[in-house]
Amino acid sequence: MRVYRSALSSDGYVAGGIRAKWWRKEFWSYTVWETRESMENFVRTEPHFGAMLQINRFADSKACYVEWESDTEASWPEALERLKKPTDRMVNPSNDELR
Repeated sequence: MRVYRSALSSDGYVAGGIRAKWWRKEFWSYTVWETRESMENFVRTEPHFGAMLQINRFADSKACYVEWESDTEASWPEALERLKKPTDRMVNPSNDELR
């Protein structure tokens, strides 16, 4: 939540959301930014940067993210569909199959 609260006050932030299935240890988040530059500035600063280092310690090998640009409003169904072909995977250094 600290990362989400930080995004809310960041330059260029438009919208975002968080979903979770706690019982299955599945978590999703999304953010919408005015520009790619705004998004990149946010992900390179605290608390986001530190959170990503922590997540990489315990993330499943299936953990991934997706990025896209659009002139339409973001939606969960579109994001979940796009995650079927991720932009990249979050590499967990302790997971030998990803090395």
